[in-house]
This record gives sequence, C-alpha cells and structure tokens, in this order.
Amino acid sequence: MARIKSAVLAAAAAALMTAPSPAMAACDGADPAVVGLDLLNIQRTHRGTYDFEIMCVVQNIGTADYTNGNKAGIALVEFEHGDPEGEGRRLRFHRLRMLETGERLLTGRWILDWPPEAERPPSFECRIVYDTEEMGGDSSKLDCDTSNNWSFVSGQDVRNRLEEPAVKDPPPLTNNN
Repeated sequence: MARIKSAVLAAAAAALMTAPSPAMAACDGADPAVVGLDLLNIQRTHRGTYDFEIMCVVQNIGTADYTNGNKAGIALVEFEHGDPEGEGRRLRFHRLRMLETGERLLTGRWILDWPPEAERPPSFECRIVYDTEEMGGDSSKLDCDTSNNWSFVSGQDVRNRLEEPAVKDPPPLTNNN
C-alpha cells in the first residue's frame, strides 16, 4: 500500500510541478509566492472520516533568484476550529534558502481522520514567513512583493472538495494567479 500511495503522490506532485505558472515578474527582484494550496490523494475511511494530503506550492515569480541564508521558511498551518485569527498548529516547516527564478517548491503533509461532520472543521494556510528581526524589520529586502506570501483554505471549502464526486482533474482549491 505504501508503494501505491508513493506512486500516486509522485504523480500528483508532478502535476503540481508542471501546472501552468502564474503571471511572472509582478515586481523587479526575487518574489517567492504561494501559488497553490490543494488536496491530493483523498480517501474516505471506514469510520466516515477522510485521509488526504494537503500540498502547498511556492514559486519564485520574480525576475531574480531568491537567496537568503536562513531568514525565511514555508509554514503549513492548521486552524483546528477553522478560525484563522489564532496562531494555529504548525504542521510542516520548510526552510527556504534558495529558489531560482521560475523554480517551484512543494511542501505538504498527510492529514488523517479529518472530520467532515464537525460544526467548524479545520482550515489550512500556507505562508512564507521571514525572520524580520535579522532583516531590520523589512522583508522587502528579500521579497519584492509580500502580498502573495500566503494562501488560506477554509474548512468548509475542504469539506466541499472532499464530498464532491471524484473528478479526474479537479480544479485546485486555491490558485493565486
């Protein structure tokens, strides 16, 4: 079973990696951006819950390579009761050290036993975070457009995707083009 999941994951990741790019060069310089947040490998369990992988896609859509040492990362966060106002629970963190112009990076996590019947189901966010203390409080030194550094999907949108009939190539939940 692990091989099947790995093969399915590899195919899904390949599809995300080769999906059309959003409009490039929104600003002059490096611009790492969250360009997608989606659900992959959806499976309904015998208990009525769902297992799936949530995948975040970050791409440098700027005009220059992104390099920063250790001053940034990609955080995949779950908001347990769907409320994005709190801190949330960090599911995955990936250091973002270098991203060439046009290059994409995927980071994801398997979610097991997701409860579709919950009154306020968990929501998810992918965001690029900076250690702004090291940069004198100014992340624009590394990223020419910080407005595209996050993507959020509500628990209701997740529930809708999970409960829709199987579609060969469903549209992504978010696509920040």
